[in-house]
Amino acid sequence: MASLPSSRRAYRRTDDHTPGTPKVRLLTEPLPLPLHPTSVLIKVHAVSLNYRDANIANGGNPWPVIPHGVPCNDAAGEVVAADGSVTTLAAVAGGG
Repeated sequence: MASLPSSRRAYRRTDDHTPGTPKVRLLTEPLPLPLHPTSVLIKVHAVSLNYRDANIANGGNPWPVIPHGVPCNDAAGEVVAADGSVTTLAAVAGGG
């Protein structure tokens, strides 16, 4: 396996609910290594913004969310690394 990069690019919410201001920004962050024993690292190829993402970005979500979280809960990609404790993976269509 190729060595892992030391950083990642991630879109994060700005959590600025002022009308007309940017709601997401692209950041370069350190890759959190080593992986947690039950974690996998996924190289994301595509994401889908949903109404829920826009609602959270505009401050209209009534439930608590992680500050400056990563939007999109629908994604497609490939597993590029896994901790040794991970022995099986399951592809889940339609959410899990």
